[in-house]
Amino acid sequence: MKQIWGCASILTITGYLACVTFLSIGVAFGQRTVVSGQIKSQIDSSMLIDVHAVLTSYFSPTIVRYATSQYEGNFTFVDVKEGIYQLTLSHIGYETRIIDSIACLGEKVDLGGLYLSSSQQALDEVIIRAKKPIIYYESDRFRVDVKAMNTNGDQGVDLLNRIPGVKLDRDGELSLQGKTGILVYIDGKQSYLAGSALLSYLKSLPASDIASIEFLPTPPATYDAAGSGGVIDIHLRKRSEDGFSVNSNLSVTPLARTRSGVTTMLTGRWRKWQGYGQVGLDHSPTYELEKQDRQAAGNHFHQESNQITQPTDLTSMLGISYQLNTNQVIGLDSKASRAWSNLQTNGKLAQSNVYLPLSIDLQRSNQTHGQREAFHMFYSWTIDTLGSWFTVDADYYRNELSQWDKFSNSSTQAPTADLSFIARQDQMRFSKVYSIKADWTKKKKFGMLEAGLKSSYITNSSSIALDSILGADQRPQTGYSNAFNYLEQIQAAYLAIRKSSKYLDMNIGLRYEHTRGVDQPRQFVDRRYGYLFPSASIASRLGEHQINVSYRKSIMRPVYTNLNPFSHYSDAFNAVAGNPGLNPALAHIGEFSYIFKNIRLLTVNFIEMQDATLDVLTFNPQRQVNLSRPESLGLVQTLYIATGQALKLAKSWSISTDIAVLYNRIVLPIDLRQWSMTGQVSSDWQFRKGWSASLLAKYASPTLYELSHVSSVGTVSVGLKKAIAKGKGFIAFDANDLFYSDRYKAFYQFGEIQQETSKKWQSRTARITLNYTFGRSKVDLNNKRETTSEEIDRLK
Repeated sequence: MKQIWGCASILTITGYLACVTFLSIGVAFGQRTVVSGQIKSQIDSSMLIDVHAVLTSYFSPTIVRYATSQYEGNFTFVDVKEGIYQLTLSHIGYETRIIDSIACLGEKVDLGGLYLSSSQQALDEVIIRAKKPIIYYESDRFRVDVKAMNTNGDQGVDLLNRIPGVKLDRDGELSLQGKTGILVYIDGKQSYLAGSALLSYLKSLPASDIASIEFLPTPPATYDAAGSGGVIDIHLRKRSEDGFSVNSNLSVTPLARTRSGVTTMLTGRWRKWQGYGQVGLDHSPTYELEKQDRQAAGNHFHQESNQITQPTDLTSMLGISYQLNTNQVIGLDSKASRAWSNLQTNGKLAQSNVYLPLSIDLQRSNQTHGQREAFHMFYSWTIDTLGSWFTVDADYYRNELSQWDKFSNSSTQAPTADLSFIARQDQMRFSKVYSIKADWTKKKKFGMLEAGLKSSYITNSSSIALDSILGADQRPQTGYSNAFNYLEQIQAAYLAIRKSSKYLDMNIGLRYEHTRGVDQPRQFVDRRYGYLFPSASIASRLGEHQINVSYRKSIMRPVYTNLNPFSHYSDAFNAVAGNPGLNPALAHIGEFSYIFKNIRLLTVNFIEMQDATLDVLTFNPQRQVNLSRPESLGLVQTLYIATGQALKLAKSWSISTDIAVLYNRIVLPIDLRQWSMTGQVSSDWQFRKGWSASLLAKYASPTLYELSHVSSVGTVSVGLKKAIAKGKGFIAFDANDLFYSDRYKAFYQFGEIQQETSKKWQSRTARITLNYTFGRSKVDLNNKRETTSEEIDRLK
């Protein structure tokens, strides 16, 4: 049946954006008509990428236009002359579809959703399907299609470690393309988890529950200005029809201290209601061996410790949304976590090069209990079909941490008698965040206009009570207690413009953020500051070639607990203190990428950060205490040059590679510099009868991190998986760090302190995972937004 579509003629002005640092690109736009649509699979309603679209004129068959569907299946023809056209859609593995009599007679043509039927051809029991690219590159981000990867049996933490340019260490600290300070989002919303809590969540999240991941090395003005490293946004699987699914995942690591984890995720949709729920429980005992050799004020210290940790983490998420009408949605999300940890440490500290050598046996017993709750309410209004919308988001976050320490040291200080020391230390941290945000996007003749406002209020309280400390004579004396209360307000506004055409995508924005922070009763901190944060990104396409250029100014505000001026101890001779004089660090970030046939051939980015926070070690010779304290004294520069891609080379073989060269330089307070390189290869094989295998190898040469030189490290991991129950589940076996080579060794030298630190832990493991899905597994959650607050990542 023939369909007649209306089409509007849109008059735009000639415009061009310049990225002065790198290049200037100008494109003039004349009078034009736009034809657009979204292509989906008839099988499962998934978005189809790289579909060939051909628009042919009935009046003049020589007038032919070509386009290819991009991320989310969208395609667009611009500068279409008035007339009647035929649209042909073709894609490998699908029936060719022809749409006749598309009339462009003075109105915009929006074809909406267009479905393609599957066309599979069986040849000797081999099904021919299209090869989907794993990574899609845009002007300011790249997206990883997890469904195109072999992730059965993987956890979220395994998946991130396989992405080119991404590094996730065992403490939950992320880096993206050589940059730290990463903000993590889940379905466009703040994860409310950082460090070890984020790591626990990623362990409880099966990779099979993740649909895609967005990586934004230089986020636009719609995102908070915080974070020098960019944004990682994890999108969970989506439901597009009524029904429900329950996915359960059980993993066991059979070691001397058995690790286990179980998670269950429920997703459902019924008419205008849809929602999800997830519960995860993880118990991952581990050990760590640490050695330190320190030279301080003519004294030499050698310290060894053996630490056994028994952590248990319970995480949960619950979300529900209701579609008021075809254009408006309201909803509520909540997240909660509980963490319990018992830690036992035995060690020895020896002091030499002094008149009275010191030998100390160290024992520490630590219990920690943490809990977090987060609530997010949202309202979304789709104003029109041209991409105009309005959203309001409100967040509440609460974090509480209680920690109890007991130090029991016995020492021999020749020629005097033996000394013993017992101390108890209690710590409490309590934080709340209130945030509200409104975002508005409107289609204009010159492009998409975006604007927004945000306001947040933060309270952070911490207290320490220590009943005894060692005095200058190495004998116990009365301890101390303190409390630190900090209040902060952040007000923000932004304005951005996005413009897309056949050859050029541009995004330019300006954000303003004002911060006011004080402690109570204003003894240590009382400051206010405001900055403008410009951002710009340009993507230029010519055939199969694409060049991306972007710039962003960002800010790294101090972690709240780092502002507490008082000390807390890890043992009687080692302490950590905050610094109320910390300044916000400002960073300038620029990036250039060259992509050919959706393969990243080159990425170059540069970051310069002023007033960077660096951990500085000092020594108190009277009390023999080593103190670590953050200081705002760094001017840091990082150059990152990389190549690598994720490819599906064949139906049964996909590979991901990444090779990078880094130049790290500390300009202030001392001049340190070092070139380094990293390499990574990840390969997956699919075999008959549901079997698959994987290999992951990584290497990092010696590098510079803050004021320390870090030694090289490399790891190799393998996996074997088998689909069961007609594809509804799987069983997997993974062996990590086969050669037991994942180590940490660093050398620090600044001021009067020289320190060499080496650590090893239970990195070589074998894990067995069982996964099964009940019901129908198509999920589509409306409670998705693009930006949110960054204050949570400062609650460490």
